[in-house]
Amino acid sequence: MLKYRITVAAAACAALLAGAGLAQAASPEDETLFLDTARHYSPSLLWQSDEGLLDVGYAMCEVFDSRGVSPDVLRKVIGFGTEGGFTEPETRNLMGAATRGLCPQHGDALMIAFGEMVEGR
Repeated sequence: MLKYRITVAAAACAALLAGAGLAQAASPEDETLFLDTARHYSPSLLWQSDEGLLDVGYAMCEVFDSRGVSPDVLRKVIGFGTEGGFTEPETRNLMGAATRGLCPQHGDALMIAFGEMVEGR
């Protein structure tokens, strides 16, 4: 079941891409930062494999690279994450961890988009 969650979530994010290029690979240190951050804020992810979580994190970065970071994009990614078996908090934490370790260029935009979501935009 755990592997299924990872596969569905990564595939769902990939479906948003429509032929976009791959996100640039992060350094091993940045990948560790992503994994540690995700698991710190969502301890339930301790049972997920590093490889699976990295697949999901990179898929999220690819979505942000190709679609930008907006409340609408975040809602779609959250929807795909929950359809794939993650909780909404897990999905949000994975997005935050991804922009901390794997694609930090989207970190500020993610915080702004989350704020706009809270405001109902």
